[in-house]
Amino acid sequence: MNAQIREFYRELDLEAGADLVAVRQSYRQLVKVWHPDRFGHDQKLQAVANDKLKKINFAFESLVAFFESGGKAETSPPPKAESSPKTSRSPSAEEIYRIGIDRYYARDYHSAAHFFGQAAELGDAKAQYAIGFMLYQHTTRNVFTLRKQSKNEHEALIWWHKAAEQGNSNAQYMLGICYQYANSTPYDGTEARKWFERAASSGHHLAKDRLKQIAIFHSIRAVPLAKWVMEAPPGAPLPN
Repeated sequence: MNAQIREFYRELDLEAGADLVAVRQSYRQLVKVWHPDRFGHDQKLQAVANDKLKKINFAFESLVAFFESGGKAETSPPPKAESSPKTSRSPSAEEIYRIGIDRYYARDYHSAAHFFGQAAELGDAKAQYAIGFMLYQHTTRNVFTLRKQSKNEHEALIWWHKAAEQGNSNAQYMLGICYQYANSTPYDGTEARKWFERAASSGHHLAKDRLKQIAIFHSIRAVPLAKWVMEAPPGAPLPN
C-alpha cells in the first residue's frame, strides 16, 4: 500500500487497511461533523470546514476508486477462478442505493436523487424512504413555492407509505408525523399512533418520544384555532 493511500485513510481517521464498510461509515460521520452549514455563524470557521470537507470528499472518492480497482486493502477473499467467461451483472437495488448515499454525503444532491429514484423503483425500502426524504427536506419553502411544496410532499408521502409497509422505521415515523400534522393528508390521530407504534417497536427513539406526547398533542389540537399556531412539522431523519 503506497503512502498516498495511507494518507487517504488518515484523512478519514482510519487505520490503513480498513475495509470499505469502515471507510463509508467514517466518511459519513466526518461529513456530519465538518458540514459547512454547521458553521454559518462564523465565516472563518465555515471556510475551514469547507476546505476540510473537500479533502474528506477527495480522500473518500479516491479510496472507493482504490477498492473498485482491486485494492489490496479489501478484507474479503478474492473470487475463485472460473472456467467459463464472467457474465456482466446489473447492480442490485442495495448497491444503487449505496451509490446514492455516497453522492448525498458528497453534497451531490442531483446525482443522489437519481440513484435513490432508481433503487426505489426496484423496491428498495431504504431508497424509497430516501427519495421521500429529499422531496420533503430539499424543497424550498416560502409563499412563492406553495404549489411545488404540496406536490413534493404528496410524492414523499407515497414513497414513505411504500417504505413503511416494508418495515422501514424512518418512513413509519414520518407517516406518523404527516398524519399528526395533517401534512399532505387529513389529520388522523389513530393513524399517527399506529405508525409511531410500528416505528417504536423497531427501537426508533423519535417515535417513542412522539408516543409519550401524542395524547397532549391531540388535546391541544382539539382547541379551536390551536392548529393554526402550532409548531411546524419536524424535519425528517437523514437516510443511512
